[in-house]
Amino acid sequence: MPPFFIVNYDVFMDKYKKKVKRINEPKVPERIDLGKFMEKSFAKNKLAMTKYTLISKITHKGENLEDGEFQAWIKKEGKWLECEKMNPGPIDNLKMKKTTCVAVYKLI
Repeated sequence: MPPFFIVNYDVFMDKYKKKVKRINEPKVPERIDLGKFMEKSFAKNKLAMTKYTLISKITHKGENLEDGEFQAWIKKEGKWLECEKMNPGPIDNLKMKKTTCVAVYKLI
């Protein structure tokens, strides 16, 4: 299995060549087990490492792509850090309530 797994969420839609608007709020799990998506013979292998944990994400704040901003977040020692201007700092969970566009998982 690859050491990292990246999920790109389709959260915006260009309807009739107008403004690109948010269409959904994805549910981003803290952990993913890819074993249930693989052949049974591989998934049953006790040496197969198929579990991943969320370590980073890119979020968007705003109603559409023309109005808003993207932000990067990393998880370090169990706490989320906002990466802004190369100075990661701790944040509270309320500030993280933004639309996730990309999630990065690491093999555990």
